[in-house]
Amino acid sequence: MTVGSLLKSLQSRARQRRLPLLYTGFTVFVFLVAIIVTFPHETLIRQSLDRATAGSDTTVDFRTLQFRPLFGYHVEDLRVVPDRDEAFELRVAGLQATPSIISLLVPGRRNALDLELDIWGGKLAARLAGDPDDFAITAAGSGLNLEDGTRGLLPANGKIYGSAALELDAEGTDQGRTVDGTLILAVRDLALRDLMARGFKVPDLTFETLDLSIEAAGDTLQVRNFVASGNEVSIRATGKIKLNRSWKRSMLDLRFELTIDPDAPSGLRVLPRLLPKRKNGETFYDIRGTLGNPRIQ
Repeated sequence: MTVGSLLKSLQSRARQRRLPLLYTGFTVFVFLVAIIVTFPHETLIRQSLDRATAGSDTTVDFRTLQFRPLFGYHVEDLRVVPDRDEAFELRVAGLQATPSIISLLVPGRRNALDLELDIWGGKLAARLAGDPDDFAITAAGSGLNLEDGTRGLLPANGKIYGSAALELDAEGTDQGRTVDGTLILAVRDLALRDLMARGFKVPDLTFETLDLSIEAAGDTLQVRNFVASGNEVSIRATGKIKLNRSWKRSMLDLRFELTIDPDAPSGLRVLPRLLPKRKNGETFYDIRGTLGNPRIQ
């Protein structure tokens, strides 16, 4: 047998062996794709949410959930009710959750999940990295409609209007019990309508701008800057909020200054009468109590 015929014989045998391997590999690939596509993602996630919220006042539900390989999960009409006894409901029209391919492929990198939300008429993009005991989150949102976001949160017929943008950068441990980071919120064309305070109707208020800056350190939120500026009424505030696992029990230690233009309508000039009496010339007030039961002093 010549060298040429020997090489041809070896190549022929290699092709014969390679063909079954290719068929086997293709079959396995199709089988895995079929499992991923037909896997009952929606059923299992619903069951997981039910177990996670069992025994609590929080409920989580959604209309549809779809899984798309490489693109993650797409959820429509996500609804979160923090307290069954309250009318407030967090609604997300659409949620896209995509795992970071780089974090999955590169050893040593923290697992990461990218989120895109259609919420309150605007857009919110966020990235979650790590795990519940050591995580980081960054988020940025714009065009958020406050009327949609506060629906059911205010008593009676109270309304809040305006468009908000936010930036969040935080790190946490111990399943969120300890969080460090910053939150920056900017609201434009803020309007408060038909609100009540101590049983009295609060005069309708309008603020061209509202800027809020908060720093989180452990279980304390430090309000570094709060300025609501209007042509007739302005409010400035600083202080801190001691967080509680039940948000309504979070303790308040805030101080704010209320400034009313002397030429403001009479309905606004009587606003201080709804607040505790101050000495002549004083414009500062303290807020104590809890988020669920604040007291102005």
